[in-house]
Amino acid sequence: MSHMKFRKPADDEESKMVYNVDNAPEWIANIYQECLNRKPDLTGMYYWIGVKDGGQSVEAIREGIYHSDEAVALRN
Repeated sequence: MSHMKFRKPADDEESKMVYNVDNAPEWIANIYQECLNRKPDLTGMYYWIGVKDGGQSVEAIREGIYHSDEAVALRN
């Protein structure tokens, strides 16, 4: 089993510097890669775009993915 390194979510200011907040599919895919070591499936992509469209910040979405059951299982 390989040892993957996962970064704790950055604060919102750092997220704005790292992610192009105008391109949600791109930054959601980047967060998936960082937190889950994979590309998002369509269901996940549509879900998180809906969360963004509902007013959540990049940081809140990154926190949600980082603390998802899948990400927690990968870190354990």
